[in-house]
Amino acid sequence: MSQSMTEQEMKQNHLQNNGKTRVLIFGLVIALLIIAGAVIFARYSVNSAKEDIWRNVEKDLNNMAFGRANEVNNGLKTLIEPAERFASATAVKQFAREVLTLGDSPVVAMRDDSGGDDATIQSMEIMRSYLTDIVKNNEFSYGGVSTRSGHMYVYTENTRNTLSPVNQAMVQKVAETNTPMFGHAEADPQFGLVIGVFMPVLVKDSKGADITAAVLYLAKPVGPKLRDLFTFSGYTYSGKGYNAYLLQRTPTGMQIVYYTLDRAQEISPIAPDNMGNIAFAQRKSVAGSDTALSRGAKIVLVDWWVILEQNYADVQRTLDEQSNDIYIMVGLIAMVLLLLVAAAWWWLVGHERSVVLNQFQDLFQVIDEQKRLLDSINSTLADPISLTDTQGIYLYVNRAFAQAVGREAKDIPGLDIAAVFGFDTAKRLNSSDQHVLMTSEGVTINEVIWLQSRRHYFQIAKTPLRESGSRTPQGIVSVFRDMTKVVETEERSRRMVQQTIDALVKAIEATDPFLGGHSRIMGEVARLIVKSMNLSEKDSATIAAAATLSQIGKLYVPREILTKPGQLTEEEKKIMEQHVEHTKDILSGIEFDVPVVEAIEQMNERLDGKGYPLGLSGDEIKIYGRVLAVANAFTAMARPRAYRPAMDAETVLSILEKESGSYDQHIVQILRDVIYSPAGEAIVAVAAQSRTE
Repeated sequence: MSQSMTEQEMKQNHLQNNGKTRVLIFGLVIALLIIAGAVIFARYSVNSAKEDIWRNVEKDLNNMAFGRANEVNNGLKTLIEPAERFASATAVKQFAREVLTLGDSPVVAMRDDSGGDDATIQSMEIMRSYLTDIVKNNEFSYGGVSTRSGHMYVYTENTRNTLSPVNQAMVQKVAETNTPMFGHAEADPQFGLVIGVFMPVLVKDSKGADITAAVLYLAKPVGPKLRDLFTFSGYTYSGKGYNAYLLQRTPTGMQIVYYTLDRAQEISPIAPDNMGNIAFAQRKSVAGSDTALSRGAKIVLVDWWVILEQNYADVQRTLDEQSNDIYIMVGLIAMVLLLLVAAAWWWLVGHERSVVLNQFQDLFQVIDEQKRLLDSINSTLADPISLTDTQGIYLYVNRAFAQAVGREAKDIPGLDIAAVFGFDTAKRLNSSDQHVLMTSEGVTINEVIWLQSRRHYFQIAKTPLRESGSRTPQGIVSVFRDMTKVVETEERSRRMVQQTIDALVKAIEATDPFLGGHSRIMGEVARLIVKSMNLSEKDSATIAAAATLSQIGKLYVPREILTKPGQLTEEEKKIMEQHVEHTKDILSGIEFDVPVVEAIEQMNERLDGKGYPLGLSGDEIKIYGRVLAVANAFTAMARPRAYRPAMDAETVLSILEKESGSYDQHIVQILRDVIYSPAGEAIVAVAAQSRTE
């Protein structure tokens, strides 16, 4: 008795020590989870803070860039109105038309007081006076009117009488497109930073179409307006200001416009996005070597971009400050949680060891009971069930599975699929297993498996087995549903339908000595075409069945019409064409899985709409109707009739190729390829000799 008590105490101490070790490990795991969670949370919070800061910067840059771009665009629009007013004046158009007739050479003489015509010189002075008023009243610096090629002949006092090569090219572009344009900003020694407005003076040619007779050029000083527009008054982010720049595209590249210095300078080009704007990104500042966050908005009327920048170092400084605050806060929270866990562990070890042990024992008992319950359920299921690991090794099978494969359930775990089902079957089953393991998704397959010398048709549902919280499969659960009786019943039904079909085919072929074998030969021709076209299984089955049954309706066509050696009359043709409707009536009581009746009906349709019975045309005829039409026509001509011998294959193919309006020529070309194959030549030979005895 004493010895028995000692052994019991030793077991109890062992359980208590094990419980203490487990609680200690549990406490360490919790502590590690708290530390890991704190690190993850801190990094997540820092990343979120960075995203928020960048999002705010992007939003501010976006609003300011597009807002200022819109203001610049509106300002440019105000320059168009006075230019249009001048260019649309009747006197200006008339004068420009007169100068246009002189070409470029007479312009110098026209402006010379000694050589020019008085009326022309007077008109020129009127134009100069009108132009001067436009320039002064709208605060332009100067202006002028040039020929289509860029030669000035009317200009204000401050205007140079020649245009720069760049502006001459702009004039020629405006003259070609009949469209007003803006030049790029350039420094003028007298007026500072100016932009040119180029407006076509449009007149009608002899055909009434608009042509450019002259081009108005107006120079507008833009430096003061840009300085006002891009001056930031206290608009800051985190205590740091933004920088605004104006970029423009020139024939030589891209420039930054220094509106405070009235000059422009070449810079490395920045590629716009597919909307023409400059995307928000971290890049080198356009005005220096610092890194900045920038966003650019395209100005619609001219190749200008408004660029807003925020110094990257300032943004990073703000992020660093917030990151430090986050790390300190998370560290303090983690320390508090660790202290709480330590206190809880101490309390559990010191006061609740027996409670923990009892809880573990109760848990083990519940798990064991659940396992026995699941084993009992699986053993009573009629469907075979198995569990394999990722290597195809069986871990568990139920009683139904063991009975199906003729083994004991206890002998199967540890075997692979090939050891249970054989190599060939295992190869097919492993293919679907690999799909489940790679996609982590269940599949349902149909397999023929020989078990104990008997063929079985199984529908197998395979599901990945995962651990809680994991997406990686640890194994595969397979449920086998024996469909053998269902499949065998369906096969018997199909055989009965096929036997009925064969009887109908023999009946129709017996009515016409030259019709015997037509359906079979046509089916072989259609089969070769289908094989070369790689059609779907449904279309292939439709064509095969329709070819076999296509002549059944001729049972109801009078024999004298079927066997008539001469050409049929119109009335006889109508009677013959009714065989399609007879076929539909005969087959209406048979249930097909594919559209056999529709295929037979379309077999006699033609691409040009001249077929029967519905007069379908083009794409209204399905692929199976087109294939059967070609196969039927070829077979009919390649076999002998009462009034003619069989035609050779080349003659038949030539006839089909000439009938491009009736037959699908793609299918005809495929027929040409397969007919000259060994299989095709054999069919042609049989067709040429076929005749019902």
